[in-house]
Amino acid sequence: MEESDFDAESDLEVAIKVYHTCGGERWRNTSGWLTAAKPGSWYGLTLNQMHGSPHEGRLIGIQLRGNLVCGRLISELGKLKQLEWLLLANNPGLVGEIPPELGYLKELRQLDFHNCTEITGVIPDTLGRCTKLTHLSFHECRKLTGIIPESLTQLCELQELDLYNCLSLTGGLPDGMRTLSKLSRLIMRSGQACSVSGAVLDSGGLFSSAAGFFSCDIQRTNMKCVTYDPAEVFERMQQKKKEKRELEERLNQLRQQQLRETSSIHSGEVVPARPESDPPGLLVLPQQSS
Repeated sequence: MEESDFDAESDLEVAIKVYHTCGGERWRNTSGWLTAAKPGSWYGLTLNQMHGSPHEGRLIGIQLRGNLVCGRLISELGKLKQLEWLLLANNPGLVGEIPPELGYLKELRQLDFHNCTEITGVIPDTLGRCTKLTHLSFHECRKLTGIIPESLTQLCELQELDLYNCLSLTGGLPDGMRTLSKLSRLIMRSGQACSVSGAVLDSGGLFSSAAGFFSCDIQRTNMKCVTYDPAEVFERMQQKKKEKRELEERLNQLRQQQLRETSSIHSGEVVPARPESDPPGLLVLPQQSS
């Protein structure tokens, strides 16, 4: 048996094991699975074409978002050497830890655990070996613990890192993240232990994206790229506008008062004595000399 044939068959064996281990018989869509149909037509699988051969080759993609995948992920996923995307979002039935063997997937571009809320353990340090990753999502994986691995700073192709509502992560962002020149979206929620301070939000530079999130540009703000709750952003921005309006109103009132006082002096009217102490919160401007 040729090496390429062996690899392709091994990939299929891993896929079948995922089916049996992760509740395949109860998946929402099982079209083609475990039938005589070509594996490339099985729902959620993408295989490449072997060079110079009509036969399908290696497994390059698994897309089972929202397909009722459940149970624990198997370590054998690390044997899928040509896998480019593993998209398992919206499968809250997935439990247990993320296999560190995923670090062997050197061709991986996208890894998505969005809304896999029951996944536990730490973010594997080995993911730093997947240097072709462009998108990495742990959105709403609230039970992930530990720190954000320093190894993620090696992901030089990373464009988006989603840690929204990962409330149990601690330790802050690794300093090396500032070197990731292609990272344009870092999605978090204020109040996360690994988030940045609210001062970043107040400093401005926020914009609304098509997805409804608010982000800062990492190049402009020197590693202050962060996404907050849109509701919180709106509330803070409204408060800042309110404070600005109140300050402008106070200053306008004081200017009007000074104009009246100046006009009274020129007309010879007696100007009421200014109280010894001004009301708290008012900004007193120096009187203009006549």
